[in-house]
Amino acid sequence: IFEGGNTIKSKAQFEAAIQRLENGFNQNLEPYCKALSMALQGYTACREKSGEAINANIQDIHTQLDYLIYEDFLAEVSLSTLLHYPLYFKALQTRLERLGFDPQGDSKKMALLTPYWEKYLHHWEAHPHNAPLDAYRWLVEAYRVSLFAPTLKLPVTVSPKRLDKAWAAFQASI
Repeated sequence: IFEGGNTIKSKAQFEAAIQRLENGFNQNLEPYCKALSMALQGYTACREKSGEAINANIQDIHTQLDYLIYEDFLAEVSLSTLLHYPLYFKALQTRLERLGFDPQGDSKKMALLTPYWEKYLHHWEAHPHNAPLDAYRWLVEAYRVSLFAPTLKLPVTVSPKRLDKAWAAFQASI
């Protein structure tokens, strides 16, 4: 048996290797659990605050929630992406707060976002594990944050031009 290129020759070496692996596993699991907890709290808060889907804006928010938290999302969303979930939910909460006093402004922003989101929706089932499409999807989420909660700091700069470039990369991959 090998560990890190070294041959394990005794029971003591084997037990020490198991202990190192367990410690590493627990250290790697902690940020994932923290991010998951924050994501589920954000999801619950947004679901409760948004209420029933009474108009297109709230329907759009519900759709976003459904595409962030779904049955197999833990198996499909990387830790690096999950770490951005609190940002997405904070942006959703900001959007919900602003929607009450500026529904027309929300609709205008939604109109800017919708073409990009619909492109993703149109292709994601046919290309479920396509890296360029996944990259495009998370850029769309970042664009959503930039539109509805522009004061929040994004991990990437996003613009329609960058979205178009990411879409072209996806198109070239199929």
